[in-house]
Amino acid sequence: MELRRLNLEDIQRLPHKSIEVVSTFEENNVNIPGNFVDASFLNAGGRNPEAIHDLKRATIETVANAIKHGNQFDINKKVNVFTTSSNGLFYVAIQDQGLGFDLDSCRDSAVEKYIPCSIGIHTDILCEGKGIKLITDIMDDVYNFCDNVAYFSKRIK
Repeated sequence: MELRRLNLEDIQRLPHKSIEVVSTFEENNVNIPGNFVDASFLNAGGRNPEAIHDLKRATIETVANAIKHGNQFDINKKVNVFTTSSNGLFYVAIQDQGLGFDLDSCRDSAVEKYIPCSIGIHTDILCEGKGIKLITDIMDDVYNFCDNVAYFSKRIK
């Protein structure tokens, strides 16, 4: 199956779900989007427990990066999470209100700066470069279009 890269407009044209998050690191604030994505994946027919765990983890890491790097902890800025499924793939798009970024450049520097952290999920998200490396390792595709939206996808079955 070919991995098709949907942009935010593509996702919004398909039947989709979305949730808005404020830019804080409170425990529920980073967990709620993960649970939202899990429920959306189940609704799309996903039943693989490992995929569900990976999607939740990738979502929490990406929302944390959006809050920290995109919105720079500005509580007046929001992070939006969008989900959809198409042709056997489940897509997540996470949009912040920052200036945008080039994922390939971040991915290259993240590999160089990767710091293994073995502490809990709410602390290790602050380790520089770990989020992008983790997300790339557990998703089928991770991409962006040099804008303020990060995308990842996972095969449903």
